[in-house]
Amino acid sequence: MLIEGRLEITLGEETRIVEAGAMVFISPNVPHRVHALEASIVLDVFSLIREDYAEKYNKYIPAQ
Repeated sequence: MLIEGRLEITLGEETRIVEAGAMVFISPNVPHRVHALEASIVLDVFSLIREDYAEKYNKYIPAQ
């Protein structure tokens, strides 16, 4: 879900420009690419859990 900004999203062979408020569902195993056209805030949700991401949980958040 794009909270703020603009993105160019390519799903398979189709490319679109999306703006704040857009939500995109990417089916499993579909090649995709996202390019931020400006500063953006994105809510990225995975179901089932992406184990490769779960291993990195909170490693991007500095310790306080």
